[in-house]
Amino acid sequence: MIKVLRYGVLIVNNETHQLLKFLEKDEYAPPDGKSVPMPINAGVYILEPEIFSFIEPNKNVSIEDSMIRIDMLIENYGDFPQTCGGVISKRNFKYGYFETAVKVDGGDGWHEAFWTSYSNGRNYLSQDPITISRSEIDGLEHYCTHNINEFSYGIIEWWDGGNQSIYREKHSTPHDLNDTLYTWAFEFTPDYFNFFFDGKVIATINSNRIPKNDFFIWLSSIGIRMASKNGVCFFDYFRYYDIDFDSQEYKQRKELFTKNLSIR
Repeated sequence: MIKVLRYGVLIVNNETHQLLKFLEKDEYAPPDGKSVPMPINAGVYILEPEIFSFIEPNKNVSIEDSMIRIDMLIENYGDFPQTCGGVISKRNFKYGYFETAVKVDGGDGWHEAFWTSYSNGRNYLSQDPITISRSEIDGLEHYCTHNINEFSYGIIEWWDGGNQSIYREKHSTPHDLNDTLYTWAFEFTPDYFNFFFDGKVIATINSNRIPKNDFFIWLSSIGIRMASKNGVCFFDYFRYYDIDFDSQEYKQRKELFTKNLSIR
């Protein structure tokens, strides 16, 4: 088991249904042993309504039925023929378990993603980011070239303006990914790295090839070619679990997952 120090986020919206902020949760375990998340205002905001730099804040991002709604629109905006959006974590992370639930659009031209970046869209975590080897973790990428039941996931190493793929796979499901919400997650530790889909591990790789930089979480959509119609995607929540590396539970997980690594 993963020791939970932080449990997810709570979306807070107002009467206009605009995205306001996310609150941390603590986990509350009642005597019956069932784990019930209890929302509290911890004073630390994990995500706030950030938007891509070429779109004015909140233009394409709103709240609908307590979910993050991102509209992908065919419209002229400066030199861009279409607009999209997303949210970016206000704080940075490193190790832990990260999870989100997504309903993709699946239309031609649109690309939805749950991923990490060394940048928060405005600033880098270092004054000299180009020369530093750093990772991009792609927990979900649904390209417009994918079938509606497919997605890809992987890790890219960036440096000096170049990059290489450390790991990349495509996963097929028996479901249409635009029919309801599905969950994607990844678990990053110094010893192993897990990718998850709908609560099941779909890949385990060795962490020794992954740059160990801090990163921001991005929940986003972009247009990668001209779409034929407007689109919309939904992110239901974002969860973050911290890991106690000294715990017996972690040592057991480490033993389990390092026995069969895809990349050594």
